[in-house]
Amino acid sequence: PFTCSSLSVCDLIRPGACCAQMDPSLRDSLTDSQRSAPPPQIVYSLVIRGQKPEVILAHFMGSEAISKEATMRVLEKLPKADEKSYLHGDHAFHYTVQGDLWFVCLAEKTMSRKTSFGFLKSVQEAFEQKYTTQQVQTAIAEGMQKEFSEDLKQLMETYNSGKLDRVAQAMKQVQGINENLMESLDKLLERQEKIDLLVQRSQSLSGQSASFRRQAQQAEWAIRRRNIKKMVILGVVALVVTLIIVLMNR
Repeated sequence: PFTCSSLSVCDLIRPGACCAQMDPSLRDSLTDSQRSAPPPQIVYSLVIRGQKPEVILAHFMGSEAISKEATMRVLEKLPKADEKSYLHGDHAFHYTVQGDLWFVCLAEKTMSRKTSFGFLKSVQEAFEQKYTTQQVQTAIAEGMQKEFSEDLKQLMETYNSGKLDRVAQAMKQVQGINENLMESLDKLLERQEKIDLLVQRSQSLSGQSASFRRQAQQAEWAIRRRNIKKMVILGVVALVVTLIIVLMNR
């Protein structure tokens, strides 16, 4: 079973990963001074459909080091929320949920929440401009990947390079974001484990209770059958004795 100890940052970032594995277009968008001291980066972005994150409609990896499968295993544990952030090692998950759509990014933990949610706001706007509700509801897994992954790539380039005009415009829409509202993903998963354990125990106790009730009912019916059988036997004996007495008195 999935536990918080079974998934680490090493699962999200594939072994041997380094900055050299970053998508060339994202790396080339940085200036010389930024290359020497690169700003925090968004390394993965996704658009997912479902009450729980189930169907990836489109995604873009800024690094080949990211594991999509490990990322989805983490996202399946996250609660549905408007704007949430969870720290996980050197990275942070930021996401917002609108209806059945999850807009998610994985960024270096030093990136501000305002920048991350400014990015997600831009992703949401671009996605909603491009697709209708019907298209979203009927799309198969990665049904928008061919078209929208390019949008995700361009937006990641913009926010990772700090192009001020686009970033500043989106940042105005997320002024209410609190930079201190980041929780530990490990603690969340640990709480989830405890809740799952309590649910399992509750289900086990419920099953045991139902089994006990069935056994009690079966025992009660067995006792009733024995009592009825005794009464029938006694009745037959009494009838036979009565007949014998009657016959002897004739």
